Amino acid sequence: MSNDSLSITQHLIVRYAIDYTEGRIEWFPPHVHGAARNSVLQALFNRGLVTTDGPRWLVAYAGYEAVGRRRPHVPPPNPFEDLARLVDQAQAIWELEHGKPMLHEPAPIGWYADAAARRRAR
Repeated sequence: MSNDSLSITQHLIVRYAIDYTEGRIEWFPPHVHGAARNSVLQALFNRGLVTTDGPRWLVAYAGYEAVGRRRPHVPPPNPFEDLARLVDQAQAIWELEHGKPMLHEPAPIGWYADAAARRRAR
């Protein structure tokens, strides 16, 4: 798609999201209110230029190309970070199952903290 296929408003919204909010659509021109925002987002979504991530709207790869920008580089995930997290979880479960004492007692929070303080005061 070229810039000609986007309206000026759509072009402004997509460019702003790419330039200032890391691809998240959070800004609209001052003259776009209420249902007009939904219409603009729906038109961009129908063209495949934006996508959703739960409640957030994000610029899709086609949106980057439509305004003449390069796609962001996403580094591949590091498998060793996941492995370290899984090893830590397995170790914690093993320690709980085998009755190994904890190095520290977790600090009580909320109403439990008040009850724990009263028990210690007795």
